[in-house]
Amino acid sequence: MITVLFASVMFFGGISTQFETTRYRIALLVIGGIVLGVALGILCNYPLAFE
Repeated sequence: MITVLFASVMFFGGISTQFETTRYRIALLVIGGIVLGVALGILCNYPLAFE
């Protein structure tokens, strides 16, 4: 699931360069930033295995 979220962040960042309107670019980058924050939050809550 984390991999899919990080891939979504890269997708939103990449597709934002294809729009001419600044409003759409910023909106997609904000969505990507939110998804990145969620993915990092999930990643930080994974348990660590100490052996």
